[in-house]
Amino acid sequence: MPAGTNELGVELVTLSRGLFEEGSIGSEHFPELLEGRDRPTELLNFGIQYGGKTKQQLGGLGVRSTYDLLHLPTAELELLPVEYQRLVARGVEPNMRHMEQLLALTPSGRVIGKIFDIDQGPVPTSDEPALALAVDIATSSYMDPGQQLVFRRLFGLDDWQHATKRQIALDLHLGQRTVARVSEKAQAKMQYPGHKQALEPFRTLPLRSVGTLVGLVYIRDIPDLSIRKQELELSRRAVVELGIANFDTWHQPTYYKELLRRKPRSDEVRQEIATKLMAAMREHGYDAAAGAEETSG
Repeated sequence: MPAGTNELGVELVTLSRGLFEEGSIGSEHFPELLEGRDRPTELLNFGIQYGGKTKQQLGGLGVRSTYDLLHLPTAELELLPVEYQRLVARGVEPNMRHMEQLLALTPSGRVIGKIFDIDQGPVPTSDEPALALAVDIATSSYMDPGQQLVFRRLFGLDDWQHATKRQIALDLHLGQRTVARVSEKAQAKMQYPGHKQALEPFRTLPLRSVGTLVGLVYIRDIPDLSIRKQELELSRRAVVELGIANFDTWHQPTYYKELLRRKPRSDEVRQEIATKLMAAMREHGYDAAAGAEETSG
């Protein structure tokens, strides 16, 4: 259902499984991560992630975007040739992940990723207003009006449209070098220790990282434990997917913190590492329920 418009008149919709009729693909596969998040309606019409011939088949059913796919009644897939029914079914989950990738992280979240040079993931839905406010305060407090304008346009803080420096230069009738200098000064101000300190609590683990499967969101909530890799007994496949070149000689008792940030390619390996990490963390006295309470508080 519509969430209204922001102060610039950008039309928003509150994403929810309830937007899609019973029996539709969206009613079964809508990403839980996006539930309750307000997003610009114009961002929802991104293309489906299928091969050319499969796209043509779906186009015959009126499906040209992922949002169209979510609205498609599952029963209508039976109108497609059998081989395309299978291809569409296999592609639903990758399309949902693509949707998460595009919509979960807000422009304010991208600012955090840039400032701290991390793979920033989304904050909980309930924390999005606080994150936006913190970034707004930072830009209004530390930048002059020109720097604010350029910085906010670069990250799409007001309209979700990430403008290039060239676009900004054209819109403001300025040279690209001038816009580049203003941008550098604005971003340098966000790097001041006192400024970063105010935004540091919003640093998160990456989207689809091992830590998010364990139930952690914020880097600040990673417990300080001493877990050695021998305790986990990870499979060889897991070690390979982790891509840690010196894993065999990695003996630091806090290396598990790095594992929490990793994003294995397969769900099976991500689940294996998360399950073994959680068991080890509990052995070392970590109370997941208490950690969740602290996070929500």
